[in-house]
Amino acid sequence: MTFVIRSVNVADEAVRQGINSMIAECFAPTDWQTDRLPKVKTGYWWVAFQGKTPVGFACIRPSIRWSDTGYLAVSGVLKTWRGKGLQKRLIRKRIAFARDQGWHTVISDTMHDNPGSMRALTACGFKPYNPSVRWGDGDHAVYWIRSTEPKLAAA
Repeated sequence: MTFVIRSVNVADEAVRQGINSMIAECFAPTDWQTDRLPKVKTGYWWVAFQGKTPVGFACIRPSIRWSDTGYLAVSGVLKTWRGKGLQKRLIRKRIAFARDQGWHTVISDTMHDNPGSMRALTACGFKPYNPSVRWGDGDHAVYWIRSTEPKLAAA
């Protein structure tokens, strides 16, 4: 299956509405605390397309706590399109972007009951870690970290 991932400009109201629509499809209202809803006006965003149909989205933004660090803020793939490796492609796209920005590290957080995201992050080289400042949903958050350096091929 062929997917195309494009950088999008969230200053465009139609783009914001499209991403907000996908967020509503991907997440139940109880998945987010009211004060933590994804902010589509900030960060760098990509939308994945199958043909002309948007099927996934992803955001990265500079960390507000650590320099030279990108934060994988939110990502989602519509249910029909899950299981096709698209989440991993969106993660890799953001790692490459972070590297191009000169950021040395990428961080993220997931809920402990989101094994799909945890598997995708692990497959992309992320490791769980315990940050000095916790920003996620209390005891339910799992924190992830990865260098932006490309992995060296095994000898």
